[in-house]
Amino acid sequence: MDEEGTWANYPIPWYTLSEISEVSNEAQKIHGCIRHGHILIHAHAHDSHTTVAVGTYLHRTGKSVHLRGEDHLRRVSDTFDSPAQALFAFEQVHGAEMRPGPAPLTDTERSAAEARTPLALATAKPEPAPPEPETVPVYLADAGDHDVLLDKFLNAHSEFEKWRTWSDETTHAIHESQTLRIERVHETQPHETAWTVAAYETPVSDRMWVLTATGATPAPVLQWMLNHLADSDGWDTAIDNPVDEKTVTAATQPLSDAG
Repeated sequence: MDEEGTWANYPIPWYTLSEISEVSNEAQKIHGCIRHGHILIHAHAHDSHTTVAVGTYLHRTGKSVHLRGEDHLRRVSDTFDSPAQALFAFEQVHGAEMRPGPAPLTDTERSAAEARTPLALATAKPEPAPPEPETVPVYLADAGDHDVLLDKFLNAHSEFEKWRTWSDETTHAIHESQTLRIERVHETQPHETAWTVAAYETPVSDRMWVLTATGATPAPVLQWMLNHLADSDGWDTAIDNPVDEKTVTAATQPLSDAG
């Protein structure tokens, strides 16, 4: 234990909470003065497993001081009227360990400095405001992620069963009736066929109609198409409901209206 009643860098065990708070508050003030350049540290040294230093107040009393301890335990251990007196006394005790300038930052001080850095950058350079959403026609919408769109469709419609090919390049979604089949080719160029939808009169009959879509098809269009296919009224292949000119005209009316 040294003359000032401390075990190296640790307060004596019988300090009260109030006394510990006073020690920490004083250490914080000293740290702030060093950080903001109010105390000029002339030299430092290591003594009894802690750091000691000598410095001079520049914007206060002009007194020179000896400092002892680190982080929340740093305190003034002696005061002098001039830097010369303080340096001479410091060298008398710590001459062998004495090094010019302030001691390196402790782990706690380094962590605090790193924590302050992003806050300072955020204050100096605020994030730009997000762009205003733009309304565009559906045919100009972004293609989005077709695979995610298909997965959501299959999760919402258990009547479709998912099959993957041996190479994992293609996914098939087949209706439980076996008369409607969706093929999704995953790795395609934007203008190559990525979707093929085919309807059959029976599970073993020839194909009645087919619909294809490219990888650049806007996501809202594909979502509307898949949701429409999930409605049985959208692809009735029964024999008593044949595909004739009237049904073709009705089915293609939205395309005709859009030119």
